[in-house]
Amino acid sequence: MEIGAHSSIHEALVKAVEIFSQPLLEDQIAQYAFSLFNEIFSMEQAYLFVRRGEMFHLIQVVHAEMQRFREPVTDRLERFPLFHAGLLTHDFAKWFSEELITTFSPKLLIPLSMNQTLFGWILTSSQLIDRNNTEEWQLAHSMLYLIQSALQRSEQQKQLESLYQIRDKNMYTMLALHTYTASLLTQTSLELLYQQAVDAFRELVRSEVVSLAIWDDTRQHLGLVAYHNERSPLRFYTEFHLKQTQTQEYTGRLFDLTEDAELLNKLFVSIEEFQRLSTRYVILLGKESIIGLVTLSDSEILGKDRDFFEIIRLLASITYLSILQTRSWLALTVEKESSDRKYQALMLLNQVTQSLGQCLDLEELLSLLLTTLTLSAHVTKVFILLHQNQEIIMYSSIGLPEQFQVSQATLNTWLTYQDMTLFDYTHEGAVSWFHGEIDENDEAINCFLMIPWWRYRASSNETFEEGLISEDYLGCIGILGMENGLTEEMQIMIETISLHIKPFLQYFNGR
Repeated sequence: MEIGAHSSIHEALVKAVEIFSQPLLEDQIAQYAFSLFNEIFSMEQAYLFVRRGEMFHLIQVVHAEMQRFREPVTDRLERFPLFHAGLLTHDFAKWFSEELITTFSPKLLIPLSMNQTLFGWILTSSQLIDRNNTEEWQLAHSMLYLIQSALQRSEQQKQLESLYQIRDKNMYTMLALHTYTASLLTQTSLELLYQQAVDAFRELVRSEVVSLAIWDDTRQHLGLVAYHNERSPLRFYTEFHLKQTQTQEYTGRLFDLTEDAELLNKLFVSIEEFQRLSTRYVILLGKESIIGLVTLSDSEILGKDRDFFEIIRLLASITYLSILQTRSWLALTVEKESSDRKYQALMLLNQVTQSLGQCLDLEELLSLLLTTLTLSAHVTKVFILLHQNQEIIMYSSIGLPEQFQVSQATLNTWLTYQDMTLFDYTHEGAVSWFHGEIDENDEAINCFLMIPWWRYRASSNETFEEGLISEDYLGCIGILGMENGLTEEMQIMIETISLHIKPFLQYFNGR
């Protein structure tokens, strides 16, 4: 910047005030100071040094040849601002290296200091300010005061901006943590909860690879349930085997794999799986025992801000509580659904019991049974076999092909179980109870329930020959499909209804 000539000390000070009152960076302040001193005092062979790390670098010269020169930061120079706030005209060897003194032959040094820290200096090999000239000396000191004040303001502005950044980061972290907490604690699906937890850790820590493993009581290991890799969309699965699960002193702790590998080896059968996940940090979830763990790859945030570990531990605690809460909610939901099914079964049983006495013949009786099962119990595939006129007939069926018949081989198999109820809750199990009569590809066949009707309880010694059916066998009802599958509650309810119907069936069927 070109600074115009000034005819008086007053004008020079006004110009200096105008320049150094502006918000400037340290380098700008140093360069403006160098230009002003050069113009006002007509410096000869002047040099500007500023600090860069652990060296003071020569960055600008006046009336001299530019050269590459660096002065090391020494303990003496670190203490310089404590002893010299003003101009230095002697004792250069006390503070500076012999090489600097030999190279530049300093006669005057103008320190550029801020908050007791030496940022740089202006050095000249000519005695440009006369100590006996009070006005010149006061002008130089006044300008030096303005320069140092500007440097201090610049440093304070940097500190203030740093505080603003810390504040903004903390506000963002707290807001994000609040959002994650609300989301995790209100989640009712474990799968979604696991993925949200991984996303929360990933966004807060900025790790490329994050994973969550949960303890499996059946297999007795920690299995990976959620995983995210910024560089790969592929799924990944692994298992972690613990040497002990009762590790209360380690739960909630953040392990650094580079520092705590020996300790992790005491807890896990092998820590090689952590390396496959590019793990740097491990957090164990739990209280008295481990229920899960989170792995994080290297993180610039955790590397710079160790205080952020507390935020991660807090998020780990929230994740742990969320998992327990969701598990409890799901258990209560299952219990409620079971109670609802039992209540529904009791209501249905009561309805059927009240209606049985109003049936006038066999057709009404079995029609009531089928209507109740299809409308109230949501049965989709059902058939009734009756023993009439020395043969087994398909009395009625719903949801099955018109040509559907139970083969003699299948019936013989069922009869060997006498008056036992036969059941299976799966499609494969249902198919296995037949000899090819049902379509194996029909996925609507999702269960099997066969309830036999006997005039009396069958003897355990009674045998059945092919083609010969006991006179005491009344028939059976078979169920092959239900909207929501066969449950234990519905099975008990249907068996109870069947038991109530048997006396009426025996009466109407004339047996």
